[in-house]
Amino acid sequence: MAEPEKIQVAIVDDNKDFLESLKDHLSFFPEIEVCGTATQYRQARELLLNGKPDLVFLDIEMPCKNGFELLNEVRKKGCAFSVIFYTAYDKYMIQALRESAFDYIIKPVDMKELKLVIERFKKQRAEQ
Repeated sequence: MAEPEKIQVAIVDDNKDFLESLKDHLSFFPEIEVCGTATQYRQARELLLNGKPDLVFLDIEMPCKNGFELLNEVRKKGCAFSVIFYTAYDKYMIQALRESAFDYIIKPVDMKELKLVIERFKKQRAEQ
């Protein structure tokens, strides 16, 4: 049986420390391939438009435009990927649900929680 394709993941966070921490956590999942990271709006927009991620970890509070604005902008251009909002705040949870978020993770990322989210994403992907 052929090995399933790796899950292409993009990480968008203006905080390099959180970005690197999440990237390190994701390295423990052999089925994940980080296809790119971005710390600034323009860089993030390019990554999401051209990087073809399957799954995006998206911070909400960022300079210039927030994660919701960025998401809406790239979706209008036809980008289709699942998004996990990951932020230090729980106050955006309702809006994240309205934006069809796959999940919502509070920083700092807990490895057990991350594993559950990845497993759920893999299951959903296999069912499609």
